[in-house]
Amino acid sequence: MSVPITVLIVDDHSVVRAGLSLLLASKPNLRVVAEAASREVAKKIAAETRPQVAVLDLMLGGDDGLDVLADLKALSPETKVLILTAVDDSSVHVQAVRSGALGIVHKSHAAEDLVAAIETVARGQSWFDRAFVTTLLAALQSPSHRPGSSSIPGVDTLTPREQEVISLVCEGLRNRAIADRLTISENTVRHHLTSIFNKLKVNDRLELAVFSQKHGLARR
Repeated sequence: MSVPITVLIVDDHSVVRAGLSLLLASKPNLRVVAEAASREVAKKIAAETRPQVAVLDLMLGGDDGLDVLADLKALSPETKVLILTAVDDSSVHVQAVRSGALGIVHKSHAAEDLVAAIETVARGQSWFDRAFVTTLLAALQSPSHRPGSSSIPGVDTLTPREQEVISLVCEGLRNRAIADRLTISENTVRHHLTSIFNKLKVNDRLELAVFSQKHGLARR
């Protein structure tokens, strides 16, 4: 049996923490190692337990969740941070991603979405729904995010097929949908993505989408 993923819950509402603990305790591959209701407690616990995943609310009473996120990344760099929030402000979401969050789950989503998100970010992969990716890309279309130079390292080495894959990733499509659209196998899509990541020096689909939007690749 695989070793359970260790999880820290950071939320200032005791009922929410209790509910999350019960939910995650029902999953054999997840183990809640601690709960925290404030920034100071979260900092102390993160430094002591170094959980694999921290599930963090952005609204922590008198504490700013973004400050807690920065603390977690500083005190336990190996901890993957997943935002669980009821905040609908896209600018705050973008700030969280820039500060190191690997995923965002809205509190209105199904419980199984949270479980899947924890498992995904524990592997070092990002978790964002299509609506969030669309919002993020729209935010990056503002003039302040557009590049000043048309010289983009790695872009000239992209094949036409890889450029097609990039465009579909920017539409929010997953590997299965991309494979169906291009009439190729999922394995081939994975090979294309690996090549794209290496050429553009990005780590995952979200970084690819952000890079593509900033440099106009999604519109090519």
